[in-house]
Amino acid sequence: MLTFVMTTENEGPDLDLTLDALVQAKGPEDALLVFHAGDDSTFARLQTFAATHSAHIIRTDSPVGNRSDLLRLALEMAETDYTMALAPTDRLQPEAFRALRRTLQQETPIFAYFIVLGGSLMPTTPARSDSALLEALPQRPSISDCANLLPDPRRLIFRTADWLARLATWPPLADDRAFMNAP
Repeated sequence: MLTFVMTTENEGPDLDLTLDALVQAKGPEDALLVFHAGDDSTFARLQTFAATHSAHIIRTDSPVGNRSDLLRLALEMAETDYTMALAPTDRLQPEAFRALRRTLQQETPIFAYFIVLGGSLMPTTPARSDSALLEALPQRPSISDCANLLPDPRRLIFRTADWLARLATWPPLADDRAFMNAP
């Protein structure tokens, strides 16, 4: 159902916490796609994770670049209906993903449930700050509690097939990146 994608470099212990949270939130059809351009220690931790969980680790000779580069690569490689980008420090909330899966399984999903990550809402511009509203939310906010907040665009979930068609309109990626599939 979902491909989670992230880039890693020289990650500290937060990566382990993120992977632990991912295990709790992942469904049986979900996969993790990681583009790694960092140290051997982080790479070894990712390989250990991939040995017991559905994950594809791709070692690169340089960082992937910006979020649009990551999204392009993820959409081209994803084998699931939906794709979502993560940071190596994100903490997925399993209950939110259970509700999200029920919504995604509908014939025409309506996205009303958007708090899937801790801190998933943020100000979109310096002039408009939702941080005070976010801090005032109850521990288990309802949809109406969140109605006036703006979703963090980094937390969007992309319908893979629909966005693949849009790739044709994006500028091409630089061809100077070398990718190596990890065993």
